Amino acid sequence: MANEIIVCVVQHEGKILLLKRTAHHEHDPHKWEFVSGLLKTPVNKTFRAQEQIELETGLSPEFVKHGTPFEVEDKYGKWKVHPFLFNANSSQVRVKMDDHVQYRWIKKNELGLFECVKDLHKNLEALQLV
Repeated sequence: MANEIIVCVVQHEGKILLLKRTAHHEHDPHKWEFVSGLLKTPVNKTFRAQEQIELETGLSPEFVKHGTPFEVEDKYGKWKVHPFLFNANSSQVRVKMDDHVQYRWIKKNELGLFECVKDLHKNLEALQLV
């Protein structure tokens, strides 16, 4: 059985938000990712996504849509990914330092320039952003 996670693509003025994981992150330290969180209990996924964005970035973005869930398998296990898209009204991010060490707003076509968690680009595909 796959672990379930939400992954949130946050966009602002044509760019998307990337966060760099800390050195002590349990999975893929130092790699770039979108806002994400484990779904431990049954919950409204859209509410959980909004909550996770606020927790990790300090932003209160507007929900746009959710994408088709997909599965990814990596060295940590199987993951059922629930992608979401949000619009931020600000680019001022407050990184939660126990999770991430920095952030960047990038153009979607720049994603390949960063060392990211496995299959991160699939979230953009599931949200029909590429």
